[in-house]
Amino acid sequence: MIQSVKDLNNIFKAIDSKATNKISAYMIGGGALMQFGLKGLTKDIDLVVKSKKEYDALYKILKSLMYKETALTNGISRLSVSAALQKEDARIDMFLDKICGKMSFSSAMVSRSKIFFEGKNFSVYTASIEDIFVFKTITDREGDKADCEAIIRQGPNWNTILAEIREQAKKGEQVWLTYINERLLEFESKGYAIPILKQIEKDAEEYYINLEKKLAK
Repeated sequence: MIQSVKDLNNIFKAIDSKATNKISAYMIGGGALMQFGLKGLTKDIDLVVKSKKEYDALYKILKSLMYKETALTNGISRLSVSAALQKEDARIDMFLDKICGKMSFSSAMVSRSKIFFEGKNFSVYTASIEDIFVFKTITDREGDKADCEAIIRQGPNWNTILAEIREQAKKGEQVWLTYINERLLEFESKGYAIPILKQIEKDAEEYYINLEKKLAK
């Protein structure tokens, strides 16, 4: 269990001490929410790496630091984790650009990210709360639902969330719209105001209509 931002920094310092070439990673999960003060501790660190070269280098470093491949936990099958490595209580889930199979860490997400840790060769950026929300609405983990509720209470930019969801749907799998719609309906049933719900419901309905047309051919 990672209990503080200091724990995160210590892990990243250890990685940086082994890095011989530049590596940039983007933190999208509980670790990122710890920096925003929306989470007190986390079971894992979710890191997205954009290039295969950097991914391979980071994987090699983690292995040299005695991290070992571990089985995926329940509820994250939709995430399509590239590799999960653990050392004692610290677990790192790595993604090679793609999350949930085809959802990419887009250029817009990169531009919204803020530097969290900057070492000599290893840098970690924190994704925006809006982009973290987009990823977490797709998973089946109860902890991710709680994280989404914390983000809602923080007051995210809903226009940013809607724009990213729609852009990802165009480039990847539109079925995500149905997952996200279900999750947003769940949040609304708990009393949360979801300003983009009607737009997402409409997008999900259009997905089902188009799917029925394809199946009827």
